[in-house]
Amino acid sequence: MAKARSLESKLAKVRSLRSAPSSPQLVHELRTALTDASNLVVAEAAAIAGELRLTELTADLVAACERFYENPLKTDKLCRAKIALVEALNQMEFADEDFFWRSARYVQEEPVWGGSQDTAAPLRVACAFALVRTRAQGTLPHLVDLLCDPEKGARAGAAQALTYSGSDAALLLLRLKARLGDEDPEVISECLNGILKLSPNDGVALVAEFLEAKDVGVQAAAVLALGESRRPQAFEALQAFWQRQADPRLQETILVALALLRIPAATDFLLDLVAHESELVASAALAALVPFRHDIRLRERVAAAVAKNGRAAVRACFDKRFAME
Repeated sequence: MAKARSLESKLAKVRSLRSAPSSPQLVHELRTALTDASNLVVAEAAAIAGELRLTELTADLVAACERFYENPLKTDKLCRAKIALVEALNQMEFADEDFFWRSARYVQEEPVWGGSQDTAAPLRVACAFALVRTRAQGTLPHLVDLLCDPEKGARAGAAQALTYSGSDAALLLLRLKARLGDEDPEVISECLNGILKLSPNDGVALVAEFLEAKDVGVQAAAVLALGESRRPQAFEALQAFWQRQADPRLQETILVALALLRIPAATDFLLDLVAHESELVASAALAALVPFRHDIRLRERVAAAVAKNGRAAVRACFDKRFAME
């Protein structure tokens, strides 16, 4: 019990440094925290050092990371310290490729009920971003391998890192992975988002093809990717998909994506649903517009559409969901 209180006290002390002014004393306090035996304390200190870009702590961050490779199942459960340390070094634009390659393929199997689990996937992803950033030789083949990683988080991270690289080769790899598919829709989602970022003009047509996928999760991923693209062509694809979509789960996702587009045609479409559709559809359209309720002009238009609908339930939904805080 005393040990737990001591740890909480240390964590509270480190967290208090977030609001401290930049000074030699702050650097000293963080340097001391980075030598702590607790991976949680070190992770907190690393996060602060990274956010403040305290490059004078670079050597301390590297040393701390090396320390947590020793007896890692005991010293750094869930890779918390190593992940935070690598992410901090990334924020500081640390350029030692050898350091990042050491963790790029690192696996940490930890016991869980019924077997074991690799907890180092986020660490591999953080290193992948670093290798892209430093333009390390051999990065692209490594990202191909990471796209095939057993952990879905690593595969999704590989797609993100490919997008971050911005290369033509990365675009082709994302396209290939999307075509080949994945057991987890999250991975396909990252591929589709990457395609739209790297090829905004041509990507819409490709991503729209995934609206016809047999997997509802993949369909939803394509819907949201189109919404986040904010491309006018995406509105046309989403509008057409709405017209022929009967699955309530996908209907709600389509409405959210339409709202995410933030283009006049999509907003007009949602307002028309609020004004003329059934209680269920009108309320779902209202829900999609809630994140933008602080836009006074839009709020006025939504209120007018609710009044035109005339249903008490739609009015009640508006009063509840659009209440100003």
